Amino acid sequence: MTKLYLVRHGETKWNVEKKMQGWGDSELTEKGVRQVKELKEKVKNISFSAIFSSTSGRTLKTTEILVGGVDIIEEPDLREINLGAWEGRHFDELKKTSPENFRLFWESPQEYFPEEGESVAEVQKRGMKVIRRIVKEYPEANVLIVSHSCILKSIILKYQDRPLNELWEPPHLPPASLTILDTLTGRITSDTFR
Repeated sequence: MTKLYLVRHGETKWNVEKKMQGWGDSELTEKGVRQVKELKEKVKNISFSAIFSSTSGRTLKTTEILVGGVDIIEEPDLREINLGAWEGRHFDELKKTSPENFRLFWESPQEYFPEEGESVAEVQKRGMKVIRRIVKEYPEANVLIVSHSCILKSIILKYQDRPLNELWEPPHLPPASLTILDTLTGRITSDTFR
């Protein structure tokens, strides 16, 4: 059985400013760097057969802090949901300009279909394609994956045979959180923590 160590990137400037990120990017805050350094202490004695990261700057920085000096496999399909024209825009602005779609994104994500970008189902599909490849290439291994909340949650839901409408339900994935997923049973073998 492959054990996946799923890490969300540390807090970013846009997280604090309540701006949508998606494929857009913003730097880790000082707090975000501290969060990742704290997490590093919790994973420092784990031997990983492979380390994968989304190609976004915030995840690459998180991965470098966690495992600096080790080969990192950059995987574009581990990027966050593509939010198209929403990227970099403030939550309050989107509540006014796209009220129904903004509500769907947070309350009924399975019904969210953007004019630009991706649906949550599309994110889950590309994420699971990567995960299936990783599990095939690294059976019986510990694999670290540093990515983003929407894609990580969609992967967890798939393994637990839960519907996409539960995307934003607990367990939540706060910045620099770690979730350990047993790919054989779909069980989360440790609490998501931060």
